[in-house]
Formats: sequence, structure tokens, C-alpha cells
Amino acid sequence: MKQRVEKLKEEASPQVKKYFKANYEPILKRWALSYRKKKIDKSNTNNGVEVMNRVFKKTSEKGRGKVIPIPEMITLLLQDFLMKKEELYKRENLSNDQRMVQALDSIPPFLVEAPKLLWEHWKKERKLRLTYDEEGKRKSTVSKIAEGVFMVTSSHRSEPHKINIRAPTCTCRNFSRTHFPCRHIFQTIDDGLMKWEDLPEDYRNIPFFIKDTGT
Repeated sequence: MKQRVEKLKEEASPQVKKYFKANYEPILKRWALSYRKKKIDKSNTNNGVEVMNRVFKKTSEKGRGKVIPIPEMITLLLQDFLMKKEELYKRENLSNDQRMVQALDSIPPFLVEAPKLLWEHWKKERKLRLTYDEEGKRKSTVSKIAEGVFMVTSSHRSEPHKINIRAPTCTCRNFSRTHFPCRHIFQTIDDGLMKWEDLPEDYRNIPFFIKDTGT
């Protein structure tokens, strides 16, 4: 990381150097992924905030195409925009519950009360792994090497991935980038070598993995 930053300083144009020095370098640890190895990270920028700002402008009739004073904007947010978003959030959770009930035979128990984000993430990871297995491209096996430690050996890799459920950690790229459960952790659960409940409680109870009981 440091080498790349120094290279950028040497090779960038004067305008880029000036912008980098003023806006990026002072808060390097906030933006650089290498400094966020131990954090759940599904969003690497402020894109989420910008998206909600754009949605607010488009969906609010009073806010469309005009500059709004801050007091009026707060009123719109509280009385109109946020209320509509809350209702939409409740409906999505309800529909998610109904889909869960219909699919109870095909999903693991820990996902029954999980939010949509985790459920969709599990489906994506599992589908990708099963597709590779069926095509014979990436057949993988899991073995336990110590208490809470597993090795996932894949046919396409010379080095196995190592899982430690106490941290938890996995040596794969996806886990190191987002700290979301990767396909290797899900496979270890599917194979019956560990349970979702074996993961640390503070990890299982982060907002991404538990449903908002207020809905």
C-alpha cells in the first residue's frame, strides 16, 4: 500500500498530486482497504449516502427540482420520506418472511430469521459453489485440523483456504475484503463440521446478520 502511494505521488500530474495531498492523504486509513482488515465492509465509499440523497430528491414531490432550507428538509425527511421508507422496509421484510416459510426445507436453520441481505448472500455463494461442483471445475472438500480450525481444499488451487471460526477468519479474498461469511464457511456448515452458532456471538449479532425486531 505504501509503495503504491509513493508511486502515485511520483507519477501523478500536478493537479492529481494537489488533490491527493489535500483530500486523500490526511485520511488515508479511512479509505484504504488495507487498513480495514478486521471490519465488516460491504460499502467502501460514501455511495450509500449519495444514493439516498438522490432517492430523496426524486421521490419527494416538494423536494424535486428546488433548493430546500434545512428546517424544511428535516420536516420532509421525518414526516414524509422516512415514513415511506419505513413502510417499504416492513413490506420487504414481510415478503422475505413469506419466502422463507416457503423455502424452509431448502435453507439452513440459521437463515430462517436472517435479514434479506444475509439470505441473498448465502444463496449467491452456495449457487456459485454448487455450479462449480456440478461442472467439475472446482471440487472442494473440508477437513478439520484442530478445534475450530478447518482446511478447504479445492481442485483448482494448490494452497487450501484456512478457516478459524473463533476470530472468525478465512484466508480467501472475499472474506478478507468484506468479512462476510464466504462460501468456504458456508460449505463447512453445509458439511456438518460446524454450526452458525459456533461463530463468535458478537460476529453473529452485527446488524447485517440479524433481522430488525422492530419490523
